[in-house]
Amino acid sequence: MIQINQDRRVNLDDITAEHLAYYQSRIEKKIDTYLAGRLPREQRAFLRDVRTKLRTILIGSPEELERFSEETERKYPAVVAQIRQAKKSKKGSAVSFSEKVQKLFNYEAFKKRYDPSQ
Repeated sequence: MIQINQDRRVNLDDITAEHLAYYQSRIEKKIDTYLAGRLPREQRAFLRDVRTKLRTILIGSPEELERFSEETERKYPAVVAQIRQAKKSKKGSAVSFSEKVQKLFNYEAFKKRYDPSQ
């Protein structure tokens, strides 16, 4: 867990480094697993791009994240549309691409890591 100094000052560089160290390798492994499987060319390119820009996604400034988002929407409109339409797969069927992307950035697990009351 990230510790906050007793005088309530937070060292943002430490928090940033810890966040990056914890999530980067985990997400890279998931991406590599997905890339090892069968995916359409555009989904594969999207995941490679996400992997390349993972540092920005995890610790980028709001401006960097906005640029990444705009670039991604421009380069991969069909993939972005799939992710936005995120339909949950039926039990027993293959996991949809949007579910795979959501699992990469599992926000529920992230919240639980930093907020034990979750």
